Amino acid sequence: MVVDGPPTSVALGGATWARVTIGGAGTSGSPILSFLTPDNGFATFVMNDEATLHVYETTDGGDTWTGPVVAQVPSGMELGK
Repeated sequence: MVVDGPPTSVALGGATWARVTIGGAGTSGSPILSFLTPDNGFATFVMNDEATLHVYETTDGGDTWTGPVVAQVPSGMELGK
């Protein structure tokens, strides 16, 4: 898996790898990646305010991404500590 800093690039999931850009300005680091299957996965970005999350979804192994769904970090959770 290849992940670069902002603008964040994530490699495709599967046998072939290519860079795609998701996320964007305002993120504080690399995404948290979670794949349920080789095709279905999520990339979660913590925004610079450390209270907001942007979640993107793929259903084709990272070829395309939808989102973001904007959410708040759960109360009492500390990120990166």
